[in-house]
Amino acid sequence: MYDMPPGAIDDLLEKFPDLIWGEAPDPLTLNSEFIAMNDDEKYEYLAVNAPNDFNLFLAYLSELESNGNIDIAIKLAKRASKRFGEMFSLHMKIGDYFLHFDPNISKGYYNRAISSLEKVELIPDEMKKDIAESIKEDIRLCDKMFSEDYTLF
Repeated sequence: MYDMPPGAIDDLLEKFPDLIWGEAPDPLTLNSEFIAMNDDEKYEYLAVNAPNDFNLFLAYLSELESNGNIDIAIKLAKRASKRFGEMFSLHMKIGDYFLHFDPNISKGYYNRAISSLEKVELIPDEMKKDIAESIKEDIRLCDKMFSEDYTLF
């Protein structure tokens, strides 16, 4: 339990109404500068800034997919992956994103995540093993989905 004086939470909610729990705001609507960009500018911005604006990156991938531009979403993910190749968490999230419609693409990103994870020096070896095992479970899921010709559509 936090040691807060009575009424402190109410005071915070009055000052910052955005703190009230509810649905998370859409990252695309939060970034007005991003919205004002044309598609090429959005692509370039996210190819350079994916790790810094990761929720925006994923939201834009979803927007591209929903607009039937899955090829552009795949190209953007590849470009961000190439640019930030050592970020295992980026590869994991991209793998998670593509899992729902292409387990082969997803599996490739999960494999990159494992390769990148092995190079991270700040994470203890035991923790790396746990993370790698979790990623391998995702790879096995991809294999299972692919072998069953699994699709959500």
